[in-house]
Amino acid sequence: MFKSIIDALTKNPLLDEAYEDLDRINHLTQEMFIISMQVLLDKKPSAKEVLMRDKKVNALVQSIRRKVFEYFSVTSSPNIHAGLVIISLVIDYERIGDYTKDIALMRDEFDFQDDFKTSNKVSLERMEDIISLMFIESHNALEEQKGSHPSKVTKLEEDLKAEYLAMKSVLLDTGCVQNESLTAIISARIMKRIAAHMDNISSSTTRPFPKLGFKPGSSEWKED
Repeated sequence: MFKSIIDALTKNPLLDEAYEDLDRINHLTQEMFIISMQVLLDKKPSAKEVLMRDKKVNALVQSIRRKVFEYFSVTSSPNIHAGLVIISLVIDYERIGDYTKDIALMRDEFDFQDDFKTSNKVSLERMEDIISLMFIESHNALEEQKGSHPSKVTKLEEDLKAEYLAMKSVLLDTGCVQNESLTAIISARIMKRIAAHMDNISSSTTRPFPKLGFKPGSSEWKED
């Protein structure tokens, strides 16, 4: 369970179950990602395993929203920042769940049922390893509430972007027209979005609420 959030809100029993629900969402989305990559790379198990878990995530998201709203409604001096952080986290996890669904359905989307070429599979596996580590590090960041920039998760996101760009360059050079190429590059791009949400999650306790979900400098325009 996320210690920092519990410490911030534990004085109110209304949110006891919300803490537990948030932790369940973390584990469920991690499971969904693992299974979706198995479907993409190994063609098993069924994508239904991901879709089934997504229903559970959606139910937990609605449960947490309801409990936080009730907390705000009945508490005379609620910790508004902490409650909004929980809602922000829920949004990131819900979107990660949606992205894992997209990965699990990618083969059907482009009617690609063959095995990946070794180079494509290796690139996708590297990205999978990076995101799997991001799940662990982002969870640790929430529990420990240690802020630094760039964080471990931010650095991992940069590694994943580099892997994505290298893969994209190779596929474009060889002509991204085959079903395999489309399946691989779009799946890789989706993983890039998952990585961005993992970075949002890891930094949620150290950034002010208005800046949650935005990179430093994202609201500043500079002329070339």
